[in-house]
Amino acid sequence: MARRMSPPRIQNLDINAVNQALIDVYRNLNEIANSADEITFTEDREGKKQLVINADGKKYKNTFSDDMTTRNLTVKNNFHIKGTIKGGTIGALTDKVIKLIENTYVYADGKYALNFDMANKVLNIGTKINKITMLSDIANEHTYLSIASTTANYDSAIRFLNTGAYKWTIGNDSSDSHKFCFQSASSSISDASDVEIAAGGDLSTAGNITVGGNIIKASDGGSTITLDTSDNVEIAGDLAVNGGDTTVTAGSSANANLNLISNASATDGNDWTLRNTVVSETLTFINNKSGSGVAQFQITPHATVASGTSTFYTQLKVNTETAAGSETAKIAVLDSGVIKYRTAAQMQEEVKSNVHIMTHNFDCAGTGAVYIPFGGSQIESAFTSDALDDETRFITPYAGKLIKLVYQSASAGLATDALLRVNGTDGTAMASTPISVANTTTTLTINPSSNSFDAGDRLRVKIDPTNAPDEIAMTSVWEFVKT
Repeated sequence: MARRMSPPRIQNLDINAVNQALIDVYRNLNEIANSADEITFTEDREGKKQLVINADGKKYKNTFSDDMTTRNLTVKNNFHIKGTIKGGTIGALTDKVIKLIENTYVYADGKYALNFDMANKVLNIGTKINKITMLSDIANEHTYLSIASTTANYDSAIRFLNTGAYKWTIGNDSSDSHKFCFQSASSSISDASDVEIAAGGDLSTAGNITVGGNIIKASDGGSTITLDTSDNVEIAGDLAVNGGDTTVTAGSSANANLNLISNASATDGNDWTLRNTVVSETLTFINNKSGSGVAQFQITPHATVASGTSTFYTQLKVNTETAAGSETAKIAVLDSGVIKYRTAAQMQEEVKSNVHIMTHNFDCAGTGAVYIPFGGSQIESAFTSDALDDETRFITPYAGKLIKLVYQSASAGLATDALLRVNGTDGTAMASTPISVANTTTTLTINPSSNSFDAGDRLRVKIDPTNAPDEIAMTSVWEFVKT
């Protein structure tokens, strides 16, 4: 506004003062005239106040309502502002707004700041602007930047470009359950995203996750998983594997170890290691009870499973015993340091606990067949009748076999046969008959096709020499199945 003049007092008036006063009057009149060419205030036909901007012989008018609640300013040319623009409300919007129409440019400090491209519906920020700051001078209110899409299934996003190329696009993928997406090298978030955050907070990434602080924390702030630059991982709590498989893979030429440590390794014996050794291909259980790791048990594999070995470096104890109820029961035996199993019958065979020996002393004076006596009785003649049942019969308590007869005789019996008679029926004779020589041991092997019997059977043993062998000292060898 032009400065105001104060008229000089008459008594102080001189010619110089009059000249100066006239100069001041013309200067102020010129300023008023100049301002009248630019901005004037008038009233329109309805009596409303108008702002008239005069420029180059043209008048630009804007009407202000009496209550000043609507303040629209339309400028069809350049509008230079050195102060602050404050907007008013539009329709139902309560935010203060400035409305730009057509191809309007807004300059700040002589530099292009904003441009609205009506054809492409794009608001451009000038090339001289590299920072945007949002300030709020309203107490106790939050400040928001809203990007709104008013049509369903249409995305709202922010694009980042460099030298004209799209580098990142981030925003709401409305067509995919409103996921918040980060998409690189693309102008659309509807493409396969690099990172997606679902509405419930689930995070998906197409690449790797790098934790710079080497700690992954739980919701309570605890350091649940700790990493290091040697690719080691430490879990503070318990690890539950619900998929069924856990794999420990060592590097090239390295052993694979699974360490089980109790009591925070406070004392010797708390540490166990299950080790897959790369060189020997063994699986070893190791404990530090002695102060260092010592093998307690080791398994050595073999392509033929039965040829593999399991080595106990400690004592092997079995605390539960189950009685064998049938022949299928097995008995463990140690054979040259290797534990093997045997059935009861095999054990009896190997230790000969099922072998029974009886002696028979009698006189065989004839050349016919005789039943040999059992016990201390003697038969002084060749005899096969039933008159001497009490001396020639044997009732067996177990099932078994008669294996052989071994004897010496006073005379040569020459070719001699033997067989087993079971419950009154003769078995098959021997396949070959040995020659009995006087005072020389002769073995008569009973034919294996008919040398067996069952418990409770009535047995007799018959020999049939060619010549009379006379006095005989004989031993019979039996094999019983003791159950």
